[in-house]
Amino acid sequence: MGKLTLSSRNKIVLLSLTGVILLYALAGFLVFPAVLSHQIPKLAQEKLHRSASVDDIHFNPFSLEFSVDGFTLTSRDESPFASFGQFYVNLNMWRSIIDLTLTFDQIKLSQPYVFVERDRKGDFNFSDLLNQKQSPDEENQSNNGEMFPVTLEQVTIAQGKLTWEDNFYPQSQREDIYPLDLTLHNLTTRLDGQSQLGFSLMFASGGSFTWQGTLGLNPLFSDGNITLEKVSFRRVWELFLKNAVQFEIQKGSELIEAEYHLRDGTTGPRLLIDNAQVEIYDVKISEKAQPDVLIDIPDFKLSGINANLADKTVKITDISANDAAFKARLNADGSINYQSLFKMGGEQKQTTAATKPTAGKEQPWSVIIDRLAMENFALRFVDNTLPRPATIALSNIDFKSQDLSSEAGATVPLNLSLTVNDGGKISLTGETSLEPFQADLRFKADAIALKDFQPYADKAAKLDILSGLFSADTHIALLQQDKQELAITLQGDSRISDFASKDRISNQDFLKWGELSLQQMNFDIAGNSYSIDNITLKQPYARVLIKQDKSLNVNDVIVAKPATEQTAAAQTEAEKPRQPAPTFKIGRIDISGGESDFADLSLIMPFSAYLNRLQGSIDSISTARNDITRIKLAGKVDDLAPVKIEGQISPYKGDSEFALDFNSMPMPLITPYMAQFAGRKIEKGNFTLGLRYKIQNRQLTASNKLLIEHLVLGDKVENPKAVSLPLNLAIALLEDSNGKIALDVPITGSLEDPKFSVASIVDDALVNVITKIVSSPFNAIASLIEGGKDISNIAFPAGQATLIEDQRHKLDELAVALKKRPKLQLEIKGAAFSRLDWPSLQQETLRTQLQQRRADELNRENQTNLAAKDIRLSEEDYQRLLADLFIKNYPNLNERSFFGTPRLLDPKMGDFYAVAERKLAADIPPDPERLAQLANSRAQAIAKYLIAKGIAVNRIFMLDASVDTKNSAEEATSTLNLTVN
Repeated sequence: MGKLTLSSRNKIVLLSLTGVILLYALAGFLVFPAVLSHQIPKLAQEKLHRSASVDDIHFNPFSLEFSVDGFTLTSRDESPFASFGQFYVNLNMWRSIIDLTLTFDQIKLSQPYVFVERDRKGDFNFSDLLNQKQSPDEENQSNNGEMFPVTLEQVTIAQGKLTWEDNFYPQSQREDIYPLDLTLHNLTTRLDGQSQLGFSLMFASGGSFTWQGTLGLNPLFSDGNITLEKVSFRRVWELFLKNAVQFEIQKGSELIEAEYHLRDGTTGPRLLIDNAQVEIYDVKISEKAQPDVLIDIPDFKLSGINANLADKTVKITDISANDAAFKARLNADGSINYQSLFKMGGEQKQTTAATKPTAGKEQPWSVIIDRLAMENFALRFVDNTLPRPATIALSNIDFKSQDLSSEAGATVPLNLSLTVNDGGKISLTGETSLEPFQADLRFKADAIALKDFQPYADKAAKLDILSGLFSADTHIALLQQDKQELAITLQGDSRISDFASKDRISNQDFLKWGELSLQQMNFDIAGNSYSIDNITLKQPYARVLIKQDKSLNVNDVIVAKPATEQTAAAQTEAEKPRQPAPTFKIGRIDISGGESDFADLSLIMPFSAYLNRLQGSIDSISTARNDITRIKLAGKVDDLAPVKIEGQISPYKGDSEFALDFNSMPMPLITPYMAQFAGRKIEKGNFTLGLRYKIQNRQLTASNKLLIEHLVLGDKVENPKAVSLPLNLAIALLEDSNGKIALDVPITGSLEDPKFSVASIVDDALVNVITKIVSSPFNAIASLIEGGKDISNIAFPAGQATLIEDQRHKLDELAVALKKRPKLQLEIKGAAFSRLDWPSLQQETLRTQLQQRRADELNRENQTNLAAKDIRLSEEDYQRLLADLFIKNYPNLNERSFFGTPRLLDPKMGDFYAVAERKLAADIPPDPERLAQLANSRAQAIAKYLIAKGIAVNRIFMLDASVDTKNSAEEATSTLNLTVN
């Protein structure tokens, strides 16, 4: 075999190739690292305006391994910013060529470090890097939407570290995240490529984050699980929230575990979370710089969380929490302490991004919770809006529900129970739905102590609640329809038992009862309709006091609202949507065992009475047009005198009719009222009172019927305001032979009168009645007279003093009445009247004058001294003397005939003697003495007749006679009057 030799050409090629390889090796091993070592600091300064340094750079041009050792990048102030121990890259050239994919066998970053700092101006030490402008070429670069084929067989970040330092607030904060590790296997941009992912980090203050799973870039997908646990909430608060919020997290930690599935969808990435679990525990939150814990959550769990962020659906298997405690406070300005507690504040600048209008209505989130259980919670609430803060402690709070859903129409069952102030119990069970919002609930309360709510009562009344327990069992329905007011209906029963209160003015019992129960309530709040089938009130008690200024003790107890609050309330009421007129109905009120202490200190002598054994009912209280309320009550005064109240009211019309009866009440009890009214005490007596009040068309008509037995007035009481009335006479007129007085005092009045007052009307009516009695005493005994005849006047025939039959009958009735009123005396005043009596007396006087003329004739003829009364005129003498006198006085009316017979010139005037008698009698003027004699004769006739009927002479008094010359009387009567010693 011949010897192998190279041609000159081959030698040249071989030498050239060897030279190229040597040059490539020289450039790769020496030149390229040297150039990068020189250019990296220069580029950092030019592009980033920062200093950079590299300890060493290695490049193997044959294995294509590249590493940078000891890289450091500073901030603009030359402080450390970022560094790493080594960055290593190994490119697989042959596989890249074969697969037409840029393939790296390994990329490794060892001991990377980043220092993030925020200064006092709020700027970060990397802010300038974010503001770097791209070159026009970079801005115009685009791709066709396809990913460049790259495969990373192994990516590793080992022993990484991140330091966060915040100098924005006065007190700087610093936190280290270390170690930070990441591993990726077979990460590729090729279609359907899949990489194994592992990432973990730990916080220096405690807590860790791990991420394990798979990752694909083309298309984008990832499956795996993440875990975040034992992160200190206190440290998070110190780092990020301390100066931005008003609360302080004292302690707390968490555990978050979740499986996820990420896919690239047509509308964007789709993220699904499976079987996630969130647990926070031992969380304690307080107001800043305050040791008192406001929120204490020992354990809160969400488990079985499955969510689809693209479809906006969340399903949670279980939410549970135990033994959480909260403290809430209503501040004086009406705000809840949590409002300020969680309000963002501090020196942090707040920015508000403009809300862009969304095109169309966004899809709502769908949330489903299989089970919700909150057990043994506690809430302490303090209301500082009151002068005396109110504290309400709720404990043993248990809330359970299941199958919760945000879907429209979905119903959610709920069960809530709690204890109020370590005593009363409250439970709320039922179901509700959110859209439309509606709820069907049963509310039960048992033995809620009203005393615990005393500070709220202080706003309305100056009362101390001594005891009282509230209980209820009601059904509540809520419905919120679109653009309509929330409809609330309530049905059920409620009860307040063993209630007692005392007023702070006198420190005495004010209002109390054994039990007040409302049965079968039916309230429609939106419809403004309220009804109660039955109200039962057992053993009620009330203390009523009329003070010296005539005001009631109730006025002292009630706290009046300031004018500003009243105005604000009126404005608020005016701004409310107009509601239908309120309607109400109470089927029946039953009262048993009632008591009341009544006192009137406005009188000269203080009055007090005790009303007890009150029982009865009030039926049908309603706003219905035709409904009538009927009242029937009975009781006793001082456990002696029975009292009955019966009546009816028409609330819509305002009409009413009442009957109030007091039976056999001892009159000394009302001595203060008699002293106030008439200035007299009552020594003895009983009375029975029947009041009948009727209001119709706003007009009051009433009668007050009073039966008094054995009344004895006592001493006088000095009272300048007392009315001056002759009570002794009134009593004598009214009191019968059995010592009884029957009195009826009717009253009337208009409720439209602004000065209307029942008390003043009764006083005026009583004064009028007594005044009428004593001024017209015969009216007081009219009931004793048959047919109610007026016997105060006795009529006589004109000019006579003879009692005719009907007047004798009147005196018979008077005699009977006087016998029934033994204390009365009779005064008789005889009377005569010029117009009535004198015409009859004129005839007699004319005859007397003619008798006198005849007596004068006889005395002249016989020289005698006869008186007119002794003359008996014959008819012939009467006519002769009458004719002579008439012709003398009226010569123009008459004449004598040829034979001397008198005759009238005008025969049509009538008979001569009749005309003469009439004319001459009319010319005689009244004679007062003659009339006075007639008046006395009449008085004597009355007195004699009554004495004959058995009336003692010492009870009859004749007064000076009366002669009426004014011609005003219509009948000739003598008057009678009744008096008393």
